[in-house]
Amino acid sequence: MKTVKTSIGTVRRNTVKARLILFSVLAIALIACSFFSEYLTPYDPYLQNLDIAKQAPTKAHPLGTDRYGRDMLSRVIAGSRASIFSTLLLVAIITTLGTAVGVTCGWVGGLKETQYKTLMAEASDKAMTYAVKGMVPSNTLGAKAMTRLHCYKAADHAHAAQKPEAVEI
Repeated sequence: MKTVKTSIGTVRRNTVKARLILFSVLAIALIACSFFSEYLTPYDPYLQNLDIAKQAPTKAHPLGTDRYGRDMLSRVIAGSRASIFSTLLLVAIITTLGTAVGVTCGWVGGLKETQYKTLMAEASDKAMTYAVKGMVPSNTLGAKAMTRLHCYKAADHAHAAQKPEAVEI
């Protein structure tokens, strides 16, 4: 009997990929349905018929009718067009504006980064503080621990009673 070995990462990647494909297909189907919504509606979503107002779901009206006798299924399908396309328009506007602001800020301000060697030569205490801060969790406990962290460049400092040892890096 042959055993098959697989890693959890491979399985997780495959399920994420399958979910992405599934939701992409659903999103495309939803957009296509909303694009052709005027042809998919069984009744005119704006036509009023007070004779069948507030009717419970039936075969003719699967979601029933509202207080004006309009078919609810037709209204939901017609409403999907406006809501889907307004959402897509909003995403497009935000993406465009966000990209423009990001490019402008990067162009005007430039990239602000310092190499580790330079930081260690100029301010080794800051470099050690940044290194420890990266290892401490980002929560209230980590913030409290960071307030008690003291890094110094030289051996003379206010915590001499604790007999610290100099670490050569």
